[in-house]
Amino acid sequence: INGEFEIWMSPTGYGGPYTLTIIDEAGCCVVFSDVLFGEVFVMGGQSNMGWSMSQCYDGTVSKLYYQDIIDNSANDNVRYMQVYPNESDAPVEYLSSCITWIAASAKCVVNQCAVPYFFARRLNELYNVPVGVVVACMGATHISTWTIGGRWYNGVVKPVTRMTVRGVCWYQGEGDPDNYGQRLAELISMWRSEFENPSLYWAAVQLPRYINWEGYARSREEVKKVADIVDKYTYCVTLDTGLYPEWVAEGDPFNDDGVHPYQKEEIGSRLAEIVAGDFFGAPGVWSSPYMERVCKTENGTVDVTYKNVGEGLVLAGSYGFEVADGDGTYYDATPHLVGKDKIVLSCRATEDIKKVRYGYKNKRGEQV
Repeated sequence: INGEFEIWMSPTGYGGPYTLTIIDEAGCCVVFSDVLFGEVFVMGGQSNMGWSMSQCYDGTVSKLYYQDIIDNSANDNVRYMQVYPNESDAPVEYLSSCITWIAASAKCVVNQCAVPYFFARRLNELYNVPVGVVVACMGATHISTWTIGGRWYNGVVKPVTRMTVRGVCWYQGEGDPDNYGQRLAELISMWRSEFENPSLYWAAVQLPRYINWEGYARSREEVKKVADIVDKYTYCVTLDTGLYPEWVAEGDPFNDDGVHPYQKEEIGSRLAEIVAGDFFGAPGVWSSPYMERVCKTENGTVDVTYKNVGEGLVLAGSYGFEVADGDGTYYDATPHLVGKDKIVLSCRATEDIKKVRYGYKNKRGEQV
């Protein structure tokens, strides 16, 4: 009645560019040029997902951390689209303000969001197919605002739910650790329903180290828990990419406490590699060891066995491990590498070890 219609095409192989022409019965036509067929992912979350390449500094705001990558970024098979911030009390059906699809080049990449760019770049490298990212994020937003009916979901995500996308990459949770895992699981279910895709892939970013170590550590655990209750879900480890306040670039007005790390290539690339490994079955891509079994020994130490260790664990530094006694008090523990997949933890402060944890405290100079 109002002239709206949808066209569904049969499966088409990767490639392009193509020209798509639509002709109606009256002979009127609409032509879409430079069309690619490839993988498309929505990039959601908070400000660290939206942090741009031009904000990744190297010591001072006058020098960019990724200048060489920007200068050599031209790649027609890496495409980028960004939905502009738009809060709305009611669901928005049509996208009215965005950066429309553009190919990677030095001129545009410098102003693009860094994690989405590096994700698309790495996935393209792995498979040599077109990869497009749709950035739909906003800083300082609570997870509830991204659920169905939430103001940011209504204005930013709802307009793109008619797109056919492979999955979502999610970087959010700062300052919001309480029961975060369950709430994220519920959000994933909602988005899958809205995109009409129950198998929509979902890859989340575990938060890096930060001065608020306790809240961030709890958030990391919550992101990990989702893997136990949600199918087609994975996450990447970024503990080593955090930014201490004293490392903030001179003149950076949005980073007094280091909440926005500049190391975005590691995050975007790891997202791509964990997607490739967990969802596409790619061998030999980056992941991380996972603690599989913890056993207390007769001499008061603890054996910790890991899985997913690749060619074997490497112990660099001695910080990060802690053990707790029966009172719940945590003490620093010393790790000893005893095998390809095993370490032994010892602690002079207590032999009554009841719990083990890693990566909760942000000690200067630690290698995690």
